[in-house]
Amino acid sequence: MEIKKWSYPDFPEYQTDLPDVKCIDSTGDEVRVLYHPNVEYADYGGQKLTLQVLEPSTRNHPDDLTYPIFVYVQGSAWMKQNVYRDLPQMAKIAALGYVVAVVEYRGSDVASFPKPILDAQNAVRFMKLHGPEYQGTQSGLF
Repeated sequence: MEIKKWSYPDFPEYQTDLPDVKCIDSTGDEVRVLYHPNVEYADYGGQKLTLQVLEPSTRNHPDDLTYPIFVYVQGSAWMKQNVYRDLPQMAKIAALGYVVAVVEYRGSDVASFPKPILDAQNAVRFMKLHGPEYQGTQSGLF
């Protein structure tokens, strides 16, 4: 089979109707969610702490829209948390037009109180500084 090197405008449009197949129109403004795994925001003597960042995006406006930032600190009684557990629910929030950052903090078995709280505060500071890299507004932080 010969592979053709067509450009997008040259690609032939499919004309045959198929039974029970419906076309779904797209405007290009539908929101999709981009996932940035394990974004490092702190390093405490080799112990790296990360954020799971979910970024809304659209096909028509991939880089010129900005969104408020939602920082999610998961409860775990200040113990080691599973930062991936709530990603499906956080993706739904991102699809509504929020940049979501899920915070990993040191558990109290590794770092005594108030260090886990300070980790969460540092994650917020990181998102204030680096939010624009993920289409987040510096003024819109939750």
